[in-house]
Amino acid sequence: MRSEERQAMSLLAHLLMQNGLAAKSVALLEGLDVVQPNQPPTLRALAVAQLRSSQPAEALQTLDRLALLGDTLPVLGLLRAQGLLAAGRKEEAQIEMAQFLARRRENET
Repeated sequence: MRSEERQAMSLLAHLLMQNGLAAKSVALLEGLDVVQPNQPPTLRALAVAQLRSSQPAEALQTLDRLALLGDTLPVLGLLRAQGLLAAGRKEEAQIEMAQFLARRRENET
């Protein structure tokens, strides 16, 4: 797949998500992940789409894949906290959110 095609599919997935069609965005991003697996930008977008389409377990699995790929963007902690909370894992979500906020404060100094 050419870079332009991948970018067009990513943009379409973003537009779908922004227009309340997160489940369709998930399907598109999962397809993109099959064609070009383990691309952090695709997986980040997929995790957000999964959260927005009430798929917290899948979002947490996607975030785990990102961690295995070495993706350490601070926002991933926020997404993980949201996924844990949506999955009913409140205590873990609180811990993750506290860690996210601590990392954010460290980066501001």
